[in-house]
Amino acid sequence: MKEAMLVAADSLFVNFKNKTEILGAIKMLQLSARTATRRIELIASNLEAKLSNDVEICEFFSIQLDESIDAVDTTQLAISVKMMFDDFSTKEEFLKILPKGSQGC
Repeated sequence: MKEAMLVAADSLFVNFKNKTEILGAIKMLQLSARTATRRIELIASNLEAKLSNDVEICEFFSIQLDESIDAVDTTQLAISVKMMFDDFSTKEEFLKILPKGSQGC
């Protein structure tokens, strides 16, 4: 929405002396909490789909588990996956952090 407003404003205010100020004001508009949440959910869904696809098409993969303690002494388990593809390229992705005592992903 914001991008569309910028494109439209660039054309609409072409002869205005304060066009730069108008465009600056549009750029400074904040997203509503609802819009930000929706965008974050869409990005997360997209990243999950890409990761799932990578795991499906890779030739080999390994799961790595790393137990660590955070700044407030909470034990947690970090889970990541490393994949190798048919062109021998590799990719490593973080999957999840589980707190101590958690069972399952």
